[in-house]
Amino acid sequence: MEAPPILRLPDEILLRISARLVNPFQNVRAEKLLEEGPTDYYHDLNNVALLCRRLSSIVREVMLADPVVPFTKLDRLVRVYLEYPELAPKTHSLEVVCGFKESLNQKGDHHGWPNMVSGFKDECIDTIRKQTMDEKHKSDWISDLDGWKDDYEASRGSDQIVADFEAQDPYFGLLLVLLPNLQRLLLGTLNTTRIPALMDLLWECQPTVLSGNMSVTHEAWHHGYLMDAFLTAAPRLKQLETPLHWTNHGFTMKSYHNTPDIKMLHPFSKLQSLTIPVEIIAAMPGSKDVVMEELWPTILFPATLEHLDIVVGSADMTPLVNLPNEILLNIANHLLATDLCNLARTCNTLRPVAEKELYQNVVVPSPQTRDRGYRPDFINRICPLVITLLNRPDLAKIVRSVLVCVGKRSKTFTPEERYMAKYDKIIQAFCSECSSGRDSLGDNYIRLRRSRAWSSSLRDKSTKPWLGIMLLLLHNLDALSITFFSSIVDFANDPVCDDCSYDTCDLSELFGGGPNFDPYLVPGLRKVRALNLLARAVSMPWFQLPSLQSLLLWPHITLLGAGAYKLPEKLLYKTPKIKEISAMCWTRCLLDGEAQWGLGATGLLALEPFRSAQSVTLYLHNNVYRHGMSTGMHDKVFLTARQPGDCAALVARLTPLIPTIESLCIQFPEYAFGRHKNVQCLRNIETLSQLQHFKCLKYISIPQPLLYKSPASRIRRPITKVLPASLESICVTFPTLEIRGLLTELLQCQIDHFRNLKEVELETSIDCGEDFGVLDGDDHAIWDDLKEAGIVVYITHDPGDVKPEWYEGVKAKNVGKVADWIETLDKPEEPDIVGFTPFWDGVNVDI
Repeated sequence: MEAPPILRLPDEILLRISARLVNPFQNVRAEKLLEEGPTDYYHDLNNVALLCRRLSSIVREVMLADPVVPFTKLDRLVRVYLEYPELAPKTHSLEVVCGFKESLNQKGDHHGWPNMVSGFKDECIDTIRKQTMDEKHKSDWISDLDGWKDDYEASRGSDQIVADFEAQDPYFGLLLVLLPNLQRLLLGTLNTTRIPALMDLLWECQPTVLSGNMSVTHEAWHHGYLMDAFLTAAPRLKQLETPLHWTNHGFTMKSYHNTPDIKMLHPFSKLQSLTIPVEIIAAMPGSKDVVMEELWPTILFPATLEHLDIVVGSADMTPLVNLPNEILLNIANHLLATDLCNLARTCNTLRPVAEKELYQNVVVPSPQTRDRGYRPDFINRICPLVITLLNRPDLAKIVRSVLVCVGKRSKTFTPEERYMAKYDKIIQAFCSECSSGRDSLGDNYIRLRRSRAWSSSLRDKSTKPWLGIMLLLLHNLDALSITFFSSIVDFANDPVCDDCSYDTCDLSELFGGGPNFDPYLVPGLRKVRALNLLARAVSMPWFQLPSLQSLLLWPHITLLGAGAYKLPEKLLYKTPKIKEISAMCWTRCLLDGEAQWGLGATGLLALEPFRSAQSVTLYLHNNVYRHGMSTGMHDKVFLTARQPGDCAALVARLTPLIPTIESLCIQFPEYAFGRHKNVQCLRNIETLSQLQHFKCLKYISIPQPLLYKSPASRIRRPITKVLPASLESICVTFPTLEIRGLLTELLQCQIDHFRNLKEVELETSIDCGEDFGVLDGDDHAIWDDLKEAGIVVYITHDPGDVKPEWYEGVKAKNVGKVADWIETLDKPEEPDIVGFTPFWDGVNVDI
């Protein structure tokens, strides 16, 4: 029988195909510890391997190039390498996971004892005898191949700890000596009782547990052959991830330390990347010795080390005290605010390092506004922040950006009386100063009343007065983000209503002065270049900050002082320095012309005041909650097939920017608030038109359904009537193969119309678009034609909703049953498994 088409492909191509069958993984965190997650990492590879012998050998090579195996099944992996020795040199990375779940072990066998099949023991003995090491160590190693039987009996008694790891010790050692090109060893999911030899290398300590009384001696806790195996592999390793579950028990953490001879990690002469838990530093010999304070980092770490990743599993940062400031700064860059506070509390030496990172960019945690059950404790936190800045002017000087929330406090906050005099002095100085521009605050009597009202309001439940003081204290503020919550918002209900959950944002309410208030009077607003406001209504003085260049607005914002249909003439041309505007917009309000919210800066995108803007980015969401006028309930408003949208409404909103706009980005985040697929509404929006009048536009980013649906669309406009001739770059998101029609039309019009067009970017997404991953391999003639015409085409990939890796840098792949699957590869398979042959025969592959 002739081989199916796919089996006629060369091995090189089959290897590349098989490599793509490795499933994505995600890390799992439970009680701040690393665990294995889903066990289907090699599932598809396993299915392919069962098809026939040739595919089995291909898959075996892929699986053994970067194996991930449970500790309790190391013997199975050793058996595969002994049977296929030609694959051992191709392995450069090995990850050993804990494998202590029921699904990872043999049925009815909690510990996963070795499976000694016929001939396997003899091959292990031959390998051990070839090693260069002490003969007694070899003898112990060979003896331990059967020692698991005694340990199995011991596990039923009191000595369960020794029985737990010693059963796999000889096979772990065999793996280390069988892999001559091993460069990457990841052991993060294990604990130190699993690998006592590694603990010796890190600590230079030699504890042991004596059966029965659990006493500690200076003798090694393991047989010497495991240390010899580690010393064999150590000079080859470039990346080492030590066990992150550092055993916190008396027989390890508080055991004997041989401090006179410090040789930590000395055998790892090529090590470039090291991941260790903070407990290792706490237990380092000499780490508490003042004499060694400056010397131990260079003594204990190899000179080749480039990346040190310290995993902190608790709030206790004391072990980091001896690290140099350069390393502490790198650590602080990757810590969250809570951990930075813990770092600052550790000791006086660390406090300046942590404070610098903590206060350069101040973030008072804000809620995920659509998460159920969030309590408004974050609103209270601006008060202690202001107190800190008041008493620490050195910290106030280094603050460059602030993200805060204001609103009604969940509980009464009474400032200490000893600070009230300072607050009064700051407020009086601001209100009574007789400098240029102070007349906008009113006469002396009005300012005196404002000063007294401001001071007394510090005891009210609203935190707005505290925001005003904060802006008076920060003289070097570069970026400001504020959320104004109303007094009636209920964070226990879902959803947060966009009609009634936010408050007005009026500068005159904070400082007085009315609509003509001069924002230059406030020190904290003079240097602000980036502004992000989340409120129900915003006064125009916010947009007249002297240094403001970038602005981010939210859908429910309206402009205070605006009329029903247009802005007053006196408010136009008031924001000449704003060059970048980003706005969150609701599709229903923006694309169907709905006017129920009045004239909003982004609800209807009133851009008249921002006529100098050169860059506009719109983030469109198709899901908004409104407060029903008749029922009083929260209604969901979105575009549907019966209530579609039209890009013509968007073009009308952009009309004031025709003379200046150079960049337009229309973004549809794939998932709005993580709850629904936001891009599904694209099918209900009519395509873009009449943008050809924007003769300064050089760059546009837009989803394909809004630019080009298909050649057979009901309404098709010439591309010259849609896009301006000034375009230099186009980015199309969510593209499909039908984009070739648009590119063909662009190319045909290049000479007469799109003379400046230099590049086209196609941004594909794994979660949206039928042809993700297909455009790369498309062989249509249009791609070569574009290249010959001088137009560069980029295809980029958005990974979609993929969880980020741990910030600790753990790279565990969470495989689980890999050893059992590898074990099945050397079993004979039937060449004609029912159902497979018709499938492969139906695959049309041109050889």
